[in-house]
Amino acid sequence: AVYPYFSRSPRLTEELPKLELNLETAPSIGEKPGANMIGMSFNLQMLALNAGFQGVRYLLGKRKYNKKEQQREEIYRAYLANVEEQLKQHANQQRTILQNKFPDQIQCESIVRIQLEENILLNKHIRLWERRPTDDDFLAFRVGTGEVSAAAKVHLPQQSLTLNKDEYADCPKELADHYRIVSDVPLIINLAKDRAVGLIGSRESTM
Repeated sequence: AVYPYFSRSPRLTEELPKLELNLETAPSIGEKPGANMIGMSFNLQMLALNAGFQGVRYLLGKRKYNKKEQQREEIYRAYLANVEEQLKQHANQQRTILQNKFPDQIQCESIVRIQLEENILLNKHIRLWERRPTDDDFLAFRVGTGEVSAAAKVHLPQQSLTLNKDEYADCPKELADHYRIVSDVPLIINLAKDRAVGLIGSRESTM
């Protein structure tokens, strides 16, 4: 049987698109209204009128503030959900590209397996001999799966000094930390760069 040493097909690779996000803080709606008594009354009638006016003003201001706070929450949660979806999709895309680029043992076996009949090649996997010495992954191979840093770049907003901490102040950092790592991706050794490689563990687990 003659193995198809130099029968190469054009290599089709998928590049991971760049993703760089500048996270925003929640929009500000001003200070919460308080029940303040303005002015000084010198008789009971004026005092009662002033108290009633301030009470109505406080209730109207509180209702307006609560409405703005609800709108603020809806807008910012929708914004965070959109950012999270972008980071999730990018992480899944990064995982898929690495899994395709560095297949596991079963996939490698299917790539090198050919079908011959009377020394005539009937079938050959399109990825056979796809890597060339000029490729950056020519001597790179998969040794297992684990975690790698996410390719997406996330910039956190600057936190301003304030007396009252915003309840959404930590949301950007929590979101960035959650998608900082991509799990279940191939772990790679590149012999072109890592000339000395050692395996630690029992003989059964390292052979």
